[in-house]
Amino acid sequence: MGRRAIGSGIAVIINAGSGSVGAPDEAVRVRERFHAQGIDPESCVCVQNKEIRQHAEEALQRGCWAVVAGGGDGTVSTVASVVAATDAALGVLPLGTLNHFAKDAGIPLDLDDAVATVAQGHTAVLDLGEVNGRTFINNSSLGLYPLIVQHREMHQRMGRSKWWAFFRGALTVLGWYPVLHVTLSAGEKTIIRKTPFLFVGNNEYKIDGLKLGTRSSMDAGALSVYMAHQVGRSGLLALVLRAMFGRIRDAEQLDIFSTEELQVDIRTHRTRVALDGEVVVMAPPLRFRCRKGGLRVLVPKREGDSS
Repeated sequence: MGRRAIGSGIAVIINAGSGSVGAPDEAVRVRERFHAQGIDPESCVCVQNKEIRQHAEEALQRGCWAVVAGGGDGTVSTVASVVAATDAALGVLPLGTLNHFAKDAGIPLDLDDAVATVAQGHTAVLDLGEVNGRTFINNSSLGLYPLIVQHREMHQRMGRSKWWAFFRGALTVLGWYPVLHVTLSAGEKTIIRKTPFLFVGNNEYKIDGLKLGTRSSMDAGALSVYMAHQVGRSGLLALVLRAMFGRIRDAEQLDIFSTEELQVDIRTHRTRVALDGEVVVMAPPLRFRCRKGGLRVLVPKREGDSS
């Protein structure tokens, strides 16, 4: 970890569509928190993903040493993709619904504490996932989940709430229940399988018990791979129940392994891929890799960190 002297050169980008960004004066509220820390940052409020990316790129061109993403995991992922492989640091204001990245990186969920974390200027070097040149901070998946997201977005455009839309999307996709024909290649390992889903995590995910869906490390330099066998709907439900009761790793219907690189060949010319909740269409083969130490992130200083 390291520490950067605080001054000008901090850009704050807020996603107006994020879960807890409801008031039109959100940018004012955030600026007040920074002013209380003696910092006068650049700030803007965006609506579309391309605006977020554009503002992040322009902030780096102006020489900003930190770009702060105010929003959920999708917003953080977009800003991270711009900041990665530069000397700039990523700051996070967890204003989304779930905020998985902030939780796993140890960034406070309280706004005042998150702003104070940026103000302290302490950084950690964390890993990034990448597939065919596109980065992800949390995970990427194929199969059921990208389809559910697409249906959820369709219902949201019709004015439905996010969780209602997700529920309806899940029912629709599970009723259809498509499977993928995939070949996985990782080092000397090759797996050929029909599967309803493939999940690739940036570092290892807890997949059972109370810590389901969390990561204890984000700098181990590895991807975690989870792929279900060709189970039916009842078999998929059984896997979910085993995960809830801490017995998923004993399941014979699930492939689990870690790797630095992974190639996925699919019997199709194009396939939907979810990256931190955003669905994109890619042409196989899909080449995943872990970019170890690819992202500098502003995090709280802990005991034992260098000053």
